[in-house]
Amino acid sequence: MGTEVQAQEVRTEPLNETQLALLVIDIAHLLQSWGYTSVTVTLGFGCNLPPEQLWRRREIEAKQIAAFVERSAEDGVFQFGRCDLHIEDKQATLEFRICHESDIHFESIDPSQVTKVLELWLQQGMTLYLSAGPKGNALPKEWKRIDPQSA
Repeated sequence: MGTEVQAQEVRTEPLNETQLALLVIDIAHLLQSWGYTSVTVTLGFGCNLPPEQLWRRREIEAKQIAAFVERSAEDGVFQFGRCDLHIEDKQATLEFRICHESDIHFESIDPSQVTKVLELWLQQGMTLYLSAGPKGNALPKEWKRIDPQSA
């Protein structure tokens, strides 16, 4: 058996559609600033697709993330607050998850990336939650609340 890779996960509180759309742009900029030119996107839970098309990874350019989300919404496939969209690097070391519960999750094995996301989102006045554990772990987590005023 291999060793589990440890990661940290940050999540927001529920956000409105405008906030979610703006964060999609931030996500694209962050990924590009970290040197990612392409990423994989996966449409998941709640998306208006036939079952055989759900959970199918597609590679797109990082700079095209916002356009992909916009096109998916226009096509009736994706809707903020109703669907899951996963954005990952090819090595699966990080993931942004735009969640059907109207929040966004970020998970990474790189602590400097987690710190950057925490700083950026706290500067925008968001209350965040932080948890650590094995990468991709679906078990219930213990979350530490981080308020923007206390950061």
